[in-house]
Amino acid sequence: MGAELVWYGLVGLLPALLLGVLLGTRIARRSSDAASSRPPVTPYLIVDGGAAAIDWYRDVFGAIEVNRWTGAAGRVAHAELRIGESSIFLGDEHVDYEDIHAPPRIGGSPVYLDLETDDVAALFDAAIGAGATSIRAPTDPQLAVQSAKVRDPFGHIWLITRSGGA
Repeated sequence: MGAELVWYGLVGLLPALLLGVLLGTRIARRSSDAASSRPPVTPYLIVDGGAAAIDWYRDVFGAIEVNRWTGAAGRVAHAELRIGESSIFLGDEHVDYEDIHAPPRIGGSPVYLDLETDDVAALFDAAIGAGATSIRAPTDPQLAVQSAKVRDPFGHIWLITRSGGA
């Protein structure tokens, strides 16, 4: 694992911080809006190219970077992003450590992330324009629930939805 720090929850926060200082890991706080409490389940996306993924989610989905822990090799050991009121954790894959693999390395992801928006077609077009792959084009906007589905450049599947008829 070298000088990289893999972070797995609040239980190890203090030891992780101390270890991070010893190993040269830096923590870049990007926002003072960090939630003081989280829902009981938070998705943790594993990617190959953490910094690029953070940029992509920011540019396409409007994610706000709350924090980022970068290992000595420049890989993202842990990051927290916010999209609306939801948190997503993200980190680079570690193929030699605890089977932490990005979806392309294991044949894809069976998990969908549902992203609610007011304009499914516009968000779908933005995602495709930024390198996502279309799985399903936007359905009829007159339906009670309009949706589209994309695979982002990092292998994660997003169901883009809008509830309520147009």
